[in-house]
Amino acid sequence: MGQFIKAAFRRLVRADPSDRWAAAFGRIAVYSFAVTVVTGVLLLPFFQPSMAPVVYHGSYRKLDGLTMSRAFASALHVSFDVRGGLLIRQVHHWSADLFVAAVCLRLIRVFFGGRFHRDPRANSSPLARRPAGRPGRAGGGPLQVPSRRSAGEPVW
Repeated sequence: MGQFIKAAFRRLVRADPSDRWAAAFGRIAVYSFAVTVVTGVLLLPFFQPSMAPVVYHGSYRKLDGLTMSRAFASALHVSFDVRGGLLIRQVHHWSADLFVAAVCLRLIRVFFGGRFHRDPRANSSPLARRPAGRPGRAGGGPLQVPSRRSAGEPVW
């Protein structure tokens, strides 16, 4: 069982050495997602996701006495009353933005690099595969997506 997991993990993380930018954007996306999860867990005890109206009486005096949602009041509480709260909120915000940007850049790089045309069987979804069966009958094996280029033709 351990060998199967190792082999599956190797197939998932195999990298094309000629496409380092896509790999870099993928790593940035993974690391920024991890930072977003960690900071989200740190912010979780302080945030109250409620649209109930409350009158704000906190340390930010410009909004003192105004009616606002409990969610916005809790965000102000995290920003101004919790030690390091504003820093954690900003790290959470910017890591989420970086995650979206890295995913978009990776998708653009993979699309314009033509990487999805190299081996159609490796990139096909398990949902697109047919159940195993005898050839010539229903379920004749994996769904084959034809490649638009020949084997010796360059990708670009």
